[in-house]
Order: sequence, then C-alpha cells, then structure tokens
Amino acid sequence: MSKIRKKKIKKTNILLGFICVLLAILLGFILVTSYKSEQKESRHLSEIADDQQSGIEDYEAVKERAKELEEISSEEAEDTEDIKSKNTEDTEKTDTAETEDAAQQAKNLTWLFHLSLRLLKSRHGHQRK
Repeated sequence: MSKIRKKKIKKTNILLGFICVLLAILLGFILVTSYKSEQKESRHLSEIADDQQSGIEDYEAVKERAKELEEISSEEAEDTEDIKSKNTEDTEKTDTAETEDAAQQAKNLTWLFHLSLRLLKSRHGHQRK
C-alpha cells in the first residue's frame, strides 16, 4: 500500500470514529429525553387519578346526603299527615310550610346532586382528552 492510500484510510477511520461518537451522544440524549417524558406523564396520570378519586368521593357524599334529606322529607310528610288530623287549621299551615321547606330543600339538594354529577362527568370527559 502506498502512503497516500494509508493516509486516506486513516482519515476515513477517524471520520467514522467521530460519526460513531456523535451517534452515541445522540442515542444518550434520546434515552434521557424519553425517560423524562415518561416521568412527567406518570406524574400527570397520578394527578388525574387523584382528582378522579376525590370526585368519586364527593359524588358519594352528595348522594348519601340527598338520600338523607329525602328520608327526612318523607318522615316530615308523614308527621304532617298525622298532625293534620289532630291539630287546628293554623297548626296545619305551619307544618305544611315546614314540609314544603323540607321538600324544597330535598329538591335543591337533588338539583345540586345532579349538577355535581354533571360536573364530575364533564371533568372526567375533559381529562380524557
């Protein structure tokens, strides 16, 4: 082999070595970026899961409270029927107003329950996107 050819091969080897080093650095950069991206996505999904769990707990609490108010309302309605047969017209008006207030509270709570349910559903649908 001639000296010129040896120099050419040497330059080619140096160039190929440099390219290999650049490719190794690029591969390392891609791996680090991928790892950071996965960690960020994992944290985001954990936050979503926590929000969803608290939403479910809120939903259950509202549901239980609505049931309690409905029971109270039905009990007051039964009491009102008993009182109507025993008391005067003035007492009946007062109890009827209280029953109507309890019924209105139950309706308001039911409305609040449905509203919070819609909010949870919309939040859940929005988080999936």
